[in-house]
Amino acid sequence: MEEQKPKGSGMEKIATFIVDKRNLFFLLYAFALIFSIVATGWVKVENDITTYLPEDTETRQGLTVMNDNFVTYGTARVMVSNVTYETAENICSDLESIDGVTSVDFDDTADHYKSASALFSVTFDGTTTDDISVHALHTIRDMLAGYDTYIDTEVGVDTSADLQSEMSVILVLAAIVIVLVLTLTSRSYAEVPVLIMTFGAAALLNMGTNFLCGTISFISNSVTVILQLALAIDYAIILCHRFSDEHETKDTREACIAALSKAIPEISSSSLTTISGLGALAFMHFGIGRDMATVLIKAILFSLLSVFTLMPGLLMLFSKKIDATRHKNLIPKITFLGKFDVATRFIVPPIFAVVVVVTAVLANKCPYCYSYTDLVTAKQSESQIAHQKIKNTFGVNNMVAVIVPTGDYDSERQLLKDLDSCAEVKSTQGLANIDAMDGYKLADALTPRQMSELAGLDYEVAEALYAAYAVDDEMSRMMGRAFLHTETDIRQNFDWLKDKEPRCYGIVEKANEQLIGNLNIGALPAPLAALPQLQGKRGQTLSFCIRRESQRKGYAAEAIRAVIAELFDDEHFDFVQCGCYSFNTPSRMLQERLGFQFLANLCVPTPQGEAQTIEHILWNPRRTPMSDLNAYFKSVIDQDTASVVLCDLNHTIVYMNPAAIRNYAKHGGAALIGRSLLHCHNASSNSRIQEVVNWFAASPEHNIIYTYHNEKQNKDVYMVALRDADGTLIGYYEKHEFRSPETMEQYAF
Repeated sequence: MEEQKPKGSGMEKIATFIVDKRNLFFLLYAFALIFSIVATGWVKVENDITTYLPEDTETRQGLTVMNDNFVTYGTARVMVSNVTYETAENICSDLESIDGVTSVDFDDTADHYKSASALFSVTFDGTTTDDISVHALHTIRDMLAGYDTYIDTEVGVDTSADLQSEMSVILVLAAIVIVLVLTLTSRSYAEVPVLIMTFGAAALLNMGTNFLCGTISFISNSVTVILQLALAIDYAIILCHRFSDEHETKDTREACIAALSKAIPEISSSSLTTISGLGALAFMHFGIGRDMATVLIKAILFSLLSVFTLMPGLLMLFSKKIDATRHKNLIPKITFLGKFDVATRFIVPPIFAVVVVVTAVLANKCPYCYSYTDLVTAKQSESQIAHQKIKNTFGVNNMVAVIVPTGDYDSERQLLKDLDSCAEVKSTQGLANIDAMDGYKLADALTPRQMSELAGLDYEVAEALYAAYAVDDEMSRMMGRAFLHTETDIRQNFDWLKDKEPRCYGIVEKANEQLIGNLNIGALPAPLAALPQLQGKRGQTLSFCIRRESQRKGYAAEAIRAVIAELFDDEHFDFVQCGCYSFNTPSRMLQERLGFQFLANLCVPTPQGEAQTIEHILWNPRRTPMSDLNAYFKSVIDQDTASVVLCDLNHTIVYMNPAAIRNYAKHGGAALIGRSLLHCHNASSNSRIQEVVNWFAASPEHNIIYTYHNEKQNKDVYMVALRDADGTLIGYYEKHEFRSPETMEQYAF
């Protein structure tokens, strides 16, 4: 009877399949690695660590309120050393003249001038990431290039890039050390490239798949490779040593199969302890723990996958080289250490216990650094150097934003007074202690009569302003009375307005037929009617108010939509205009939801002086010009390698060439067509765009203007006017002039 061969175990069958199908796995890894290289550009990195704070913490809640209701403008501390005070004053004037700079704080106190060094506190027109702030900062650097200058700012600073640069250096150093250690401890020199390639594939696969996590923190994005190296390199070493042991008595294939079948359960069980430890991070209240746990656990899994499926094939491929480059152990025997441990077994543990206690006590006294710029490292960045220089000369300023409920200005005054009395507080600022004019504070309540006398307005005009803009409690308090809280208030306001306005509608709640607000249609205000883009167009101004208790229920939106439909469909107006005070966030958001776009900013008189309004416009979509493009001109635009985005005078994007679609792919690409360009920018940039359009409209000779230089892409950006055959302005586009030298081969005749 023929003797049957014993059947292999399930693990041996798996190992046999992996080893015998190694070429298939090589091919799969080649595709996966190419994909990962491309996918690394898809990873979204979050630079703001505060976004990972728990939602129920005071800090997170405070930041949410601030971000929803306030704009945090970019700032910079600019120190110029070795200058006289007179020179510093001239520099201050130059800084104030820079486009994009709101204000510059400088005086002769020790806070701003000390030891021949001047400190300028600069506030920008935009946030830390806005183009206008970044451009202004570049202008400041160019202006002060001839001075000994240090600039401490978060404007244009990419913490993720700085950390990534540091980690790149660390990774190179770690790679050198690891290669050296592996060379000294390995049994064969050819084992080293096998180990490095295995880990490299695992690391690249992990980085390339980070886009699947949505958005990851800049910490996880930067340090994961190093941590993955530390956690997972031993998996490859275990399999490599298993292979070497088995290869002593077996051929290459059998040794690889045997080594893999034994290593899979060993390495898997070892990795489970690591994964369990990392999984505990996911239960942190601080969201960064969950973020790091996800990325690192994925890193461990890819390390296991590479060791189990890629490394066996590499061992087979390099087996001859491994055999040919075997060498003796380069690490000397250290038996003396074992003898020492045995001899001191009763002495070392107590000493070790004392050391643990001492280090635990010292750890509690260790200072912590909460800012990248406060780190004192061997190699410091420009921002770190500037921060330390300014800190050593002028010290540091810590600003604390305290958010309190609106409405009780008496309590706010007392709070500000109490804070000012604290020795640690230098100064406080709030609505309740800011002087407006003629002895009035910003938070002082005024009657319509006081407002008319203070602002030089007719009393009835003051009454109209109260009625039109006191749409919430905040504005009511600033105006000195509360409008639109009762049906009587609504009725009186409606009766007064219907005699003043040609078209006044009441807003009625259908359930109880109660009057809850009013909506008025009238002529366009003179400052807006004079705008060039509105010349030759027919439009109406819409204003509305609704009582507090009926807001956010859709009543106002329903009424506005009905009136707009009548104006567009029945009366064929070209546009409807609507506005609100800049601080009236609910009204602004409602107008934007209804499709209104930014038109202009106006200044109107208030009890506190002049206040800014945001004026919006809604164009009739059936009367929008420039709905088609000539095929020949379209072809010219499409062939341009630079991005071309065409906009009409409503700021609606009417066309994007293929280069623009590719360039703005992450922002929506072709989906941006039909949307407003102004939705892609902040208020400051929108205002500048409108200024350029107004300049275009002022003269047919105004057709192109330089706006800014894009350092990242090395190109100059211009705005170009679009005109019809009669020279009438019909739109505009951006022109990008690249400074890069031409690389295309010249045609040879």
